[in-house]
Amino acid sequence: MLKNKFKYQIFASIFLLLAITFAFYWEMWIGKWFFIVMPILILNYLILIFVFFYQLIKSIQNKFQEKSRNIQIIVLVFVLTIVTIKPFGVINFDKFYGNDVLVSNSEGVAGCGGTFKIKDKNWFIYRSVCFSIEKYMGKYEIKNDTIFFLEKNRKFKYNYAIIKGKNIMLISNEFYVKPKTFEVTSNKIK
Repeated sequence: MLKNKFKYQIFASIFLLLAITFAFYWEMWIGKWFFIVMPILILNYLILIFVFFYQLIKSIQNKFQEKSRNIQIIVLVFVLTIVTIKPFGVINFDKFYGNDVLVSNSEGVAGCGGTFKIKDKNWFIYRSVCFSIEKYMGKYEIKNDTIFFLEKNRKFKYNYAIIKGKNIMLISNEFYVKPKTFEVTSNKIK
């Protein structure tokens, strides 16, 4: 049976792997807390690298006789390798919603920016990063040059979008919401 200290280290490893893999979903729920959670995950990653080398040295000194330490090293190698190679997660959840039909970006001041994507399975994904992360997903319908947002999160302020050449403008029916313009980088809408 694994020693308690190894259980905690293995738990921290599995937690890091799951947190990185499912960041596509949880980043939209935590909003402004994202910039607090990510440094904690990075610190967890760096501590696990240190723990790996420490445990590897201890295991070499013991000639790999301690089974629980060897299991922990195997788990750490697995997790650290995956997180290093795929820092945004092993699974590309963005592809589950279909292929990109329209991709657009906007840049603001102070490093703020946003991405708006239309998928071929009638999904849209809006992601804005500034001092927090906003991410909204929902269903849409296209009529001529207008994209209507049908099913959407209540916090998503926009009701429709209009495509004008190399730009797409998200517009709300609410008078206090300014239209948001994105530059279209890829457009495969027929």
